[in-house]
Amino acid sequence: ARAARRGGGGEDSQQLQEAAFLHGLRDSCPRCGLELSSFEDGVQLRHLRECKDGPAQRAHREKERARAAASEAAAAKASAQLSSSTGAVWSFNGGRPEQLWMHDDTQLQKL
Repeated sequence: ARAARRGGGGEDSQQLQEAAFLHGLRDSCPRCGLELSSFEDGVQLRHLRECKDGPAQRAHREKERARAAASEAAAAKASAQLSSSTGAVWSFNGGRPEQLWMHDDTQLQKL
């Protein structure tokens, strides 16, 4: 997590995920998404060395991209809903100038 905050992009993030998998901090392979049921010594390392299944890796990357896009869309929807509700509250309360603090930046630009 600290490497990601320092600006660690895709490659550093991939290495961090693989290291977490090797140490047993992650249940699924970061390359192909395979869920390992047993965590015996060396199972994760053996799997990473042998994980060369191209179609499974592509499918896992696409699934991760779709999951990230869905979470971004949900966050944007929640932000829009919050913005709309604060505008409605301001309007319901009479829309006085002393209540402009209720608005976010996008609503203030619309006014």
